[in-house]
Amino acid sequence: MTVMHMSDAVIFASQLTKSYGGMSVVDYVSFLIPRGELCGILGPNGAGKTTTPNMLVGNVPPTAGRLRVLGFSIPARARQMRLRIGVVPQEDNLDPDFTVIENLKVYGQHFGLKRAEINARIPFLLSLAALEDKTHYRINQLWGDEAAPIHCSGTDQPAGTSNS
Repeated sequence: MTVMHMSDAVIFASQLTKSYGGMSVVDYVSFLIPRGELCGILGPNGAGKTTTPNMLVGNVPPTAGRLRVLGFSIPARARQMRLRIGVVPQEDNLDPDFTVIENLKVYGQHFGLKRAEINARIPFLLSLAALEDKTHYRINQLWGDEAAPIHCSGTDQPAGTSNS
């Protein structure tokens, strides 16, 4: 059996706890997720399946415990960590009145990217999402999950590169 250290983990959670009004919704959860591994969270309603990922990305601060994602202490350095990841939210939060390109620009600005960097990434992102011919479509004109890749557009990977 190989023992994994927290510095080897992409995600490290120790005694992670979240309480609302005295009721614990995540109760002393600990886990390590190494680079390249997939993780799923299963459980009944109210088991913390939504709260846990919200803590992982820094949207909800833990009540107790230690949390590190990509080496960043969460929630203290959540903003810096979010610049390195792509998250596709369960609910669509793209602006339906904006075009694909306008939404990409807004997302890039949200993640603190400079205008020139955003504009340089747009062709790559459109190609990656197979949306090159739909640049001026409004989000509500796209089919099904066509808009999902736009949610990942603010990550720190330059066009054409990978962290793997």
